[in-house]
Amino acid sequence: MQAKFSPSDAAVSIFGFIKANPRFTYRYMAISAVVGLLSAFALAAAGLFEFLERLTEISKGSSPPSSSEIMAALNMIKLPQLAIFTVISTIVTIAILGMALRKTVLNKEIGFYGLNWGKDENQLGIAMLQLAAIWFAAYFLVLLLGTLAAMVSVFLAVLFLVAFVLFMVFLLGRFGMFGVYTIVNQKASLAQTARETKEQFWSFVGAFILAWVICYIALMVVQALTGLALRPLMGDVGASGYPTNFKGMLSIGAILYFALNGAFAGVFQLALVCVGAFAYHKMNEALPATINPATN
Repeated sequence: MQAKFSPSDAAVSIFGFIKANPRFTYRYMAISAVVGLLSAFALAAAGLFEFLERLTEISKGSSPPSSSEIMAALNMIKLPQLAIFTVISTIVTIAILGMALRKTVLNKEIGFYGLNWGKDENQLGIAMLQLAAIWFAAYFLVLLLGTLAAMVSVFLAVLFLVAFVLFMVFLLGRFGMFGVYTIVNQKASLAQTARETKEQFWSFVGAFILAWVICYIALMVVQALTGLALRPLMGDVGASGYPTNFKGMLSIGAILYFALNGAFAGVFQLALVCVGAFAYHKMNEALPATINPATN
C-alpha cells in the first residue's frame, strides 16, 4: 500500500532540493538561462516580437481590431523559422526535463553536465506526444460540441467549458507524474501513471496547483523587478514590453533580461519536477529497496 504524502510539503520541496544540491541547481539555472536567451533571439528572428508590438498597437483603440488588421499582424510572423524553433525547442525541453527527472528521482547525472539524449528522453518524448494527443482531442471535441451547443443555449456552451476545465484537472491529477514513472521504468506508460496516482488524486492536484501558484507569483515578481531595473539598458522597447525587432535583442539590457528570466523559469520547471519526485519517494519509502528504483 502506498504511503501518504503531504501536498503542501511536496509543493515547497524545491527548497529542500536546492539546499541539498546547490551545484546542480546553479548548473540547471545556467543552462536554462542560455536556453531562454537563445529562445528569445529565435522568436525575435521569427518576427514574434514585431507581431506582439503590432497587436498591442491595434488593440489600443476603442473598437476591436478588424480581421484585416489581425491578418496583417500575423503576416509579420515568419512561419518556417517559427516551425523550426518549435521543433528544436521541444527537443531541448525534453533533454532538460530528463536531466531534472534523473537527478530528483534517481539521483543520477549522466551525459554532458547531466544533459543527455538516450532511452529516457525517447520515452519522455513518446509520453508527451500521448498526452498532447489526448489534450488536443479533448480540446477539439469540446470546441466542436461547445459551438453546436452555443447555437442552442449559452448555458450548454458554458457546461462544455466547465467540463473541459474538469478534464484538465483530471489530466493533472492522474498524469502529472508521467515524467517520474517514465524515468523510473524507462518506458512511457500513461496507464501505469494513472494507476499509481489514483489513490491520492486530490493530493497530486493540490500539490501541483500550489507549487504552480507559488512559482508563478515569484516569476512575475522577478520579471517585474528585472524589467524595471534593466529597462534603461534595453534600448528600443515597444508597448508590448519586448524589443520591437531583432536588433533590439542585441542590447545588454535585453540579453540580461531574457537570460535572468530564463534562469528563474528553469527553477519554476525544476520546482514542478520536485513535486513529483517528492511524492514518488514518500509513496515508496515503506517499500523494500528491491522494488524501489530510487533507492537502488
